[in-house]
Amino acid sequence: MTAAGRREVGQWTSPDTAADRLMAPLQPAIDRADGDQKRRLQEVRDGLLGTGRDVIVDLAAAVIARQVGA
Repeated sequence: MTAAGRREVGQWTSPDTAADRLMAPLQPAIDRADGDQKRRLQEVRDGLLGTGRDVIVDLAAAVIARQVGA
């Protein structure tokens, strides 16, 4: 598999999918946590949600660009 091939079939990581992947594990982690850890995870979630999806997507795009050397 090449990067071009993965892009062509929709398997290449996009900023949107990276943002979704960043947010997805937070709620299950919050549900499992207790005490101070639960509070910190909730603050992270609330902070990410408060910044808006556009900021999360921009952050994910920057991380992806750094990973591929762009």
